[in-house]
Amino acid sequence: MISSRRLPRPDAVSQDWPALDQILLMLRLLEWEPTDAQWPLFQAIANRSARTIGVFGGERSGKSAAGTAAVACCLPACELVWLLAPDYKQARAEFEYLQDYLLKLGVVDPKNISMHFAEQCHLTTNWGAKVETKSSTDPTKIASFAPDVILMVEAGQQPYMAFLKA
Repeated sequence: MISSRRLPRPDAVSQDWPALDQILLMLRLLEWEPTDAQWPLFQAIANRSARTIGVFGGERSGKSAAGTAAVACCLPACELVWLLAPDYKQARAEFEYLQDYLLKLGVVDPKNISMHFAEQCHLTTNWGAKVETKSSTDPTKIASFAPDVILMVEAGQQPYMAFLKA
């Protein structure tokens, strides 16, 4: 599930928010092509048509790859992105996908990546955007800063309060 504080009002969205042609270019650079089922995610982002976008599917259906590709497309317009999971371990795969995408694009220096198995991971892009993993173990702590985009990982395993806070 992707949540963005920038999507509800198009007039409040940064002019840098990706248009469809920019998303298509980014996906080509990533050498990643969405399936027919994943395509509405990218259309919704480009159209700014929803504040919250759900991505649903069975195991190994491509939710993580699609979600992190979507985050990569939005990242140039962001200052802060959270990968929110029930615990830090469950956010690790999405963090690794996103890290791989960003390294492939050459927009993050490996020195600016901090990765831990059971603790918070974070990276900073060359232009200063931050990506952090967050745990919803204690939903009352999901409020320190206002991220531009939140990718909620394993949403069905998280407390409802985490969804409300995101």
